[in-house]
Amino acid sequence: MENRLEQINIDEQFYQSLVRQIRSIDIYGSYAKFQDHELIGMKYIKTVENTKDVKKSEVKNDQIAQNIKVYLQAICVMLEKITGQIISLMTETGCDGSVQVIMYTGELIILNKTFGGISGFEFSTIDKLKDYGTKLAIKLLNTLKIKTEKYGSMVQDNNLN
Repeated sequence: MENRLEQINIDEQFYQSLVRQIRSIDIYGSYAKFQDHELIGMKYIKTVENTKDVKKSEVKNDQIAQNIKVYLQAICVMLEKITGQIISLMTETGCDGSVQVIMYTGELIILNKTFGGISGFEFSTIDKLKDYGTKLAIKLLNTLKIKTEKYGSMVQDNNLN
Protein backbone atom coordinates (compact mmCIF):
# COMPACT_ATOMS: atom_id res chain seq x y z
CA MET A 1 0.00 0.00 0.00
CA GLU A 2 2.88 2.39 0.73
CA ASN A 3 4.09 2.20 -2.89
CA ARG A 4 0.59 3.00 -4.08
CA LEU A 5 0.41 6.01 -1.73
CA GLU A 6 3.74 7.32 -3.00
CA GLN A 7 2.49 7.11 -6.58
CA ILE A 8 -0.68 9.02 -5.72
CA ASN A 9 1.08 12.17 -4.40
CA ILE A 10 -1.43 12.66 -1.60
CA ASP A 11 -0.33 16.12 -0.48
CA GLU A 12 -0.90 17.67 -3.90
CA GLN A 13 -4.21 15.82 -4.36
CA PHE A 14 -5.34 17.03 -0.96
CA TYR A 15 -4.36 20.62 -1.75
CA GLN A 16 -6.24 20.60 -5.07
CA SER A 17 -9.24 18.92 -3.44
CA LEU A 18 -9.30 21.62 -0.74
CA VAL A 19 -9.16 24.40 -3.33
CA ARG A 20 -12.04 22.79 -5.27
CA GLN A 21 -14.11 22.44 -2.10
CA ILE A 22 -13.58 26.10 -1.17
CA ARG A 23 -14.47 27.26 -4.66
CA SER A 24 -17.58 25.05 -4.71
CA ILE A 25 -19.15 26.92 -1.78
CA ASP A 26 -18.54 30.31 -3.44
CA ILE A 27 -22.00 30.84 -4.91
CA TYR A 28 -21.42 34.49 -5.84
CA GLY A 29 -18.04 34.03 -7.50
CA SER A 30 -16.24 36.31 -5.08
CA TYR A 31 -13.26 33.92 -4.83
CA ALA A 32 -12.73 33.79 -8.61
CA LYS A 33 -10.24 36.68 -8.52
CA PHE A 34 -7.96 34.90 -6.03
CA GLN A 35 -5.15 32.47 -6.85
CA ASP A 36 -5.26 29.09 -5.11
CA HIS A 37 -2.58 29.95 -2.54
CA GLU A 38 -4.31 33.26 -1.71
CA LEU A 39 -7.60 31.47 -1.20
CA ILE A 40 -6.04 28.91 1.14
CA GLY A 41 -4.24 31.71 2.96
CA MET A 42 -7.47 33.62 3.58
CA LYS A 43 -9.18 30.59 5.10
CA TYR A 44 -6.50 28.63 6.92
CA ILE A 45 -3.15 30.42 7.24
CA LYS A 46 -2.59 32.40 10.43
CA THR A 47 -0.26 35.38 10.17
CA VAL A 48 0.33 38.34 12.45
CA GLU A 49 -1.87 40.53 10.21
CA ASN A 50 -4.64 37.92 10.13
CA THR A 51 -4.57 37.60 13.91
CA LYS A 52 -5.08 41.36 14.33
CA ASP A 53 -7.90 41.34 11.76
CA VAL A 54 -9.60 38.38 13.45
CA LYS A 55 -9.50 40.12 16.82
CA LYS A 56 -11.07 43.21 15.28
CA SER A 57 -13.80 41.41 13.36
CA GLU A 58 -14.41 38.63 15.92
CA VAL A 59 -14.89 35.82 13.42
CA LYS A 60 -17.83 33.68 14.42
CA ASN A 61 -17.46 30.05 15.39
CA ASP A 62 -19.83 29.09 12.56
CA GLN A 63 -17.36 30.38 9.96
CA ILE A 64 -14.49 28.47 11.55
CA ALA A 65 -16.65 25.35 11.86
CA GLN A 66 -17.42 25.67 8.15
CA ASN A 67 -13.68 25.90 7.41
CA ILE A 68 -13.12 22.68 9.36
CA LYS A 69 -15.96 20.98 7.49
CA VAL A 70 -14.61 22.09 4.10
CA TYR A 71 -11.10 20.92 5.08
CA LEU A 72 -12.37 17.47 6.08
CA GLN A 73 -14.72 17.27 3.10
CA ALA A 74 -11.67 17.75 0.88
CA ILE A 75 -10.10 14.73 2.58
CA CYS A 76 -13.32 12.74 2.03
CA VAL A 77 -13.40 13.55 -1.68
CA MET A 78 -9.73 12.65 -2.06
CA LEU A 79 -10.26 9.33 -0.21
CA GLU A 80 -13.23 8.57 -2.45
CA LYS A 81 -11.05 9.01 -5.53
CA ILE A 82 -8.31 6.79 -4.10
CA THR A 83 -10.51 3.99 -2.74
CA GLY A 84 -13.56 4.12 -4.99
CA GLN A 85 -15.77 4.05 -1.88
CA ILE A 86 -18.26 6.69 -0.79
CA ILE A 87 -16.94 8.48 2.29
CA SER A 88 -19.44 10.59 4.23
CA LEU A 89 -18.85 13.34 6.78
CA MET A 90 -21.05 14.55 9.62
CA THR A 91 -20.21 17.54 11.79
CA GLU A 92 -21.89 19.04 14.81
CA THR A 93 -20.90 22.36 16.37
CA GLY A 94 -21.29 22.52 20.12
CA CYS A 95 -22.24 25.56 22.14
CA ASP A 96 -18.73 25.59 23.65
CA GLY A 97 -17.11 26.13 20.24
CA SER A 98 -16.05 22.54 19.66
CA VAL A 99 -16.79 20.58 16.50
CA GLN A 100 -17.59 16.86 16.63
CA VAL A 101 -16.68 15.06 13.40
CA ILE A 102 -17.63 11.59 12.23
CA MET A 103 -16.32 10.26 8.90
CA TYR A 104 -17.64 6.94 7.72
CA THR A 105 -18.04 4.62 4.78
CA GLY A 106 -20.83 2.07 4.70
CA GLU A 107 -21.16 0.91 8.29
CA LEU A 108 -17.55 1.61 9.19
CA ILE A 109 -16.58 4.71 11.15
CA ILE A 110 -13.07 5.71 10.09
CA LEU A 111 -12.83 8.97 12.08
CA ASN A 112 -14.56 10.09 15.26
CA LYS A 113 -12.86 13.22 16.51
CA THR A 114 -13.67 16.39 18.43
CA PHE A 115 -11.92 19.61 17.48
CA GLY A 116 -11.96 21.67 20.65
CA GLY A 117 -11.18 25.37 20.65
CA ILE A 118 -11.88 25.65 16.95
CA SER A 119 -10.51 29.16 16.80
CA GLY A 120 -7.13 27.41 16.81
CA PHE A 121 -7.78 25.48 13.58
CA GLU A 122 -5.27 27.52 11.60
CA PHE A 123 -1.82 26.82 10.22
CA SER A 124 1.29 28.97 10.02
CA THR A 125 2.23 27.88 6.48
CA ILE A 126 0.66 26.10 3.52
CA ASP A 127 3.20 23.29 3.97
CA LYS A 128 1.93 22.66 7.52
CA LEU A 129 -1.65 22.67 6.21
CA LYS A 130 -0.67 20.08 3.57
CA ASP A 131 1.26 18.03 6.15
CA TYR A 132 -1.69 17.81 8.52
CA GLY A 133 -4.11 16.89 5.73
CA THR A 134 -1.71 14.32 4.25
CA LYS A 135 -1.01 12.67 7.62
CA LEU A 136 -4.72 12.52 8.40
CA ALA A 137 -5.52 11.09 4.95
CA ILE A 138 -2.83 8.39 5.26
CA LYS A 139 -4.05 7.53 8.76
CA LEU A 140 -7.62 7.22 7.47
CA LEU A 141 -6.51 5.10 4.50
CA ASN A 142 -4.67 2.76 6.86
CA THR A 143 -7.68 2.64 9.21
CA LEU A 144 -9.95 1.90 6.27
CA LYS A 145 -7.64 -0.86 5.05
CA ILE A 146 -7.41 -2.48 8.51
CA LYS A 147 -11.16 -2.31 9.10
CA THR A 148 -11.85 -3.60 5.60
CA GLU A 149 -9.62 -6.59 6.24
CA LYS A 150 -11.35 -7.25 9.56
CA TYR A 151 -14.93 -6.62 8.41
CA GLY A 152 -14.51 -7.35 4.70
CA SER A 153 -18.15 -8.16 4.07
CA MET A 154 -19.28 -4.68 5.07
CA VAL A 155 -17.16 -2.72 2.59
CA GLN A 156 -15.87 -3.72 -0.82
CA ASP A 157 -12.15 -3.11 -1.07
CA ASN A 158 -11.43 -2.73 -4.77
CA ASN A 159 -8.49 -0.33 -4.88
CA LEU A 160 -6.53 -0.57 -1.61
CA ASN A 161 -4.62 -3.76 -2.45
